[in-house]
Amino acid sequence: MRIGIDFDNTIVSYDAVFHKVALERSLVPPALLPSKLAVREHLRSAGQEDLWTELQGYVYGTRMADVEAYGGVLDFLRWARAHGIQVCIISHKTRHPFIGPAYDLHAAARSWIEAQCIRPGLVDPGQVFLELTKAEKIGRIRSTACDYYIDDLPEILLAEEFPRETAGILFDPDRHHGDSPAYTRLSSWQAILKHFQLSGEIARLLDIPAALRLEPRGGGNNRVYVLSTKQGRRYVVKEYFRDPSDPRDRLGAEQAFLRYAAALGIQCVPKVAASSNESGLGIYEYIDGRPVSEVSAAYVQQ
Repeated sequence: MRIGIDFDNTIVSYDAVFHKVALERSLVPPALLPSKLAVREHLRSAGQEDLWTELQGYVYGTRMADVEAYGGVLDFLRWARAHGIQVCIISHKTRHPFIGPAYDLHAAARSWIEAQCIRPGLVDPGQVFLELTKAEKIGRIRSTACDYYIDDLPEILLAEEFPRETAGILFDPDRHHGDSPAYTRLSSWQAILKHFQLSGEIARLLDIPAALRLEPRGGGNNRVYVLSTKQGRRYVVKEYFRDPSDPRDRLGAEQAFLRYAAALGIQCVPKVAASSNESGLGIYEYIDGRPVSEVSAAYVQQ
């Protein structure tokens, strides 16, 4: 399996350093929310768009050593390495800022990646690609045949040129974006790690390749996902609630009912595709339907 990951605002978080630099230059009030977005909006509202552009060049060029990785991302890379999963860093940025000193932005990013990812053995040196444009970035995602690609920009994952055989994951830590059938939206690297662990277990149970698309569908007591495979098949996956205070076997009870109904010749219930008592997963045939809120008392009586 090969996973592609964006760099800016996906592996690295600029929130703290943008706020720090803006305070050093007395550009924002101390009480301003310590985030890159807050600094940008403050400067733009003051009519200082060029100053914001110059500030970006300075941070991405000179202050990269101060930039920190998002919590959990290095743990994710360690997990991927331990499980034989190849990770590619595929990002795009101009080589020099549009305004201000001509910092080499690619060299600064590569220096950070070298120190944090390559030297610790988390990413291979030949798997780092910094492209100049979004089009070249999408082309690289295609040419490296990524099974998954993780980015903070919906427009990359929604682009017409984005390879449909690559499962997109939108990293949305501030929950600024909506859901889409084109990607799975997750708000932390801990959630991304769990997503891949769950995908691997599902693939093992179904005995299929691990490149899956999981779409969360909520659920009350249990977590529910719609699973799409590369072969075009769809399933419903349920991750059953378990707690020491609740001894009920939810998975066993539901599957016993479905198998009993099937034995009676009732065809309007989903077939059980796979299950695991150990992991608490049930995988079922996908059946198109309507929201349960549409079920009336008359249907219940029938």
